[in-house]
Amino acid sequence: MVKSGISRRGFVKGTASAIAGFTILPRFVLGGAGFKPPSEKLNIAFVGVGGMGKDNMKGCEGENIAAICDVDWRYASSVMQNHPNVKKYKDFRKMLDEVKDIDAVVIATPDHTHATIAKAAIKMGKHVYVQKPLTWSVEEARKLTVAAREAKVATQMGNQGHSSEEMRIVCEMIWSGVIGQIREVHVWTDRPYWAQGILRPADSPAVPDGLDWDNWLGPAPVRPYNPVYHPFSWRGWFDFGTGALGDMGCHIIDQAYWALKLDRPTAVVASVSSRVVKDWQKCAVMLVGCNEGNARFPKTDEPEAVVYTGKRAGMLEKLDKDFQNSDVHFELGRSYRGDGLWTKAEYHFETAIRFDPTNRAAQAALTKLLISNGAKAKADLNAGRYIKQAAYSLKDTMKLASAFKAEQLEDYAVACYQQAVRIWPESPDGYRELGRYYLSTNDKDAAKEYFKRSFRLDPTQSQVAGELGRLGVIVRVLRDTGGPG
Repeated sequence: MVKSGISRRGFVKGTASAIAGFTILPRFVLGGAGFKPPSEKLNIAFVGVGGMGKDNMKGCEGENIAAICDVDWRYASSVMQNHPNVKKYKDFRKMLDEVKDIDAVVIATPDHTHATIAKAAIKMGKHVYVQKPLTWSVEEARKLTVAAREAKVATQMGNQGHSSEEMRIVCEMIWSGVIGQIREVHVWTDRPYWAQGILRPADSPAVPDGLDWDNWLGPAPVRPYNPVYHPFSWRGWFDFGTGALGDMGCHIIDQAYWALKLDRPTAVVASVSSRVVKDWQKCAVMLVGCNEGNARFPKTDEPEAVVYTGKRAGMLEKLDKDFQNSDVHFELGRSYRGDGLWTKAEYHFETAIRFDPTNRAAQAALTKLLISNGAKAKADLNAGRYIKQAAYSLKDTMKLASAFKAEQLEDYAVACYQQAVRIWPESPDGYRELGRYYLSTNDKDAAKEYFKRSFRLDPTQSQVAGELGRLGVIVRVLRDTGGPG
């Protein structure tokens, strides 16, 4: 059979090539059997190149490096310096928006950002290679699977062990029956060798030059920078990593799953340190009862039914159907907070924000909870970040202010109003709310000034006119006719 010599990328671009009179030559015409012509090369973007991503780049040396993205340019400096002519970014979203000819994206960031970056690339029709573990949670993996299936893109998880010759030899030995029937498998590892099972550091040193800490946090709950997290020990913190199981499980448990053709486990028993999560009980560590083979235990896409009881049953059932429902997590958080179950409340408020970073009610509720728990410094840090995030929209700023006010967090609400008058001085809203705030504190002079500014910008406000009248300022309310017509 004679090969046409048309490349994988050239085939896709065939129509445009024909119009332009462009011919893609077979590789043997250009440079011999080992030569790859430019038309055969993929344009690959790399996100996270300071660690494993650096090795991934070496494995793609035969392709075009279209762009490099890393939140810490100092940590990734060697890669940046070795590719002086490649476009470089700290925000993967900006990279995907600006570099239009990306064919595939290689992702080697901390676990908690895998799904966010991969899904954004997949939605844009990019093929993706994501380092293990595929995602931070099972739910994220399911969502990515659906997204990739809908986009019809090629995807792969980085797992060096699965690609090794030794792995295949083990499988062939077991499949041949040479060692007999396997009844039990034990796997173990020397991990973790990072800091784990320790309390969160109390200090918050300055963010190093070159590091974009907000982008490093990504969808995770906000916390101050500390070198205990980045660049190495993030695996030991639940918000960022998946511990030794996520780090090594895909390597050492994978052998048993592949060789024995196992299905999902029927039961899992785990332990957790009581020092980190004090209200969990210790229990033995073991993995039991994996299904053997699809013939005896057919796979199903539906999990076993779970019956919930109690006043939160309805909300929990909704989460079973849609775990990423931010509003339900917020309502669950409020319910747990009302019963004094603050650890569970904090988890659901943080999860609500993770799935919807604009859930202002959850942000205000979490801030109030932190203050109630004696974590005022963290509450201030969170609130400052939320206010900064809301600065993109007057409506969002005022929504956040209302959420803070509903939680009786007046100081944060005032910060939102001050942001409103600073960024949108032509809007009456911020001035009006500041007037109401100062009136509530009995500072009538300040209230009068802000009400007057608000009324000048919108003289149809009858309530503001009433407040001014009670403060001794007589104004005339213009009738709002609804515009010309």
